Amino acid sequence: MKSKQFLLDSGNINGYYWKIVVNIRENGSFLNKGNITLYGEKEKEYQKEYHKRNREQRITAMKIWREENSDHINKYYKKHNKSDEAKEARRKYRKTKKGIENHRKDTAKRKKNFGFIALNKPFSNSDAHHIDKQHVVYIPHDLHNSISHCVETGKNMEGINQLAMMYIGKQPK
Repeated sequence: MKSKQFLLDSGNINGYYWKIVVNIRENGSFLNKGNITLYGEKEKEYQKEYHKRNREQRITAMKIWREENSDHINKYYKKHNKSDEAKEARRKYRKTKKGIENHRKDTAKRKKNFGFIALNKPFSNSDAHHIDKQHVVYIPHDLHNSISHCVETGKNMEGINQLAMMYIGKQPK
């Protein structure tokens, strides 16, 4: 049976942190009556060591939790990613040094295995379309965007390549 954990209160007294946590099942009954945790520097070190020692067990538990709560996670991310705060946070991150570096890595990762052997000449309002990882044909932008496709996964490549070849075949040489 699924349960949710609720943090009722937390605070800081003389360098010691405390929190009160209650676990409640879906039917409303208590999984446990709650616990009060008091921890300071020694306890923090113990928790760090505990997490290191039990890493595999924690990974397994989190994997199970994600599988059981995948609907909740998906709804949260769909809602959160469209929020203005999330968009603004992404804009700010992209301007940071780390954000710029990660964008470059992602772009390089995507393009590292691609060649660029052009089979025809570019023209205005054209996009370079990879028919495979090495060869490129220039086709109109609207035609290129008419079918969502991905050369790496092969998604819809047959369809877009047929349209591209039909377009190239109609062009005068």
